Amino acid sequence: MNRFARFHGLLWVGVLCYGLVYLPTWLGLGYDDGGWGTVLYGLGYVLGSTYRWAYRILFYAAGQKAFTGIEVGVAVLGFSAFLLADVLLNRWLRRGGRGGDGASGVGRV
Repeated sequence: MNRFARFHGLLWVGVLCYGLVYLPTWLGLGYDDGGWGTVLYGLGYVLGSTYRWAYRILFYAAGQKAFTGIEVGVAVLGFSAFLLADVLLNRWLRRGGRGGDGASGVGRV
């Protein structure tokens, strides 16, 4: 598990972002309560943008009608963006991970 978390960080970010989108609702918090609900809704709105875009894509692809199972499609489509980014990042890091002279500081630590 530790190895997975270390080498596939973007997948963990995808799960965290999905959780932040729905956490305030699960906890019964409101976006206007001036406390943790406001903080969690703000974080969920910013970090969950991948899932909001997935919802919009599926919603418009279905003729602007919500359909049964749209939330499952949103989860799969939104998480696939993080999966693709993780695969591309790991492939880039395996090839050397640095562009140019290597002085940019990006890559393996």
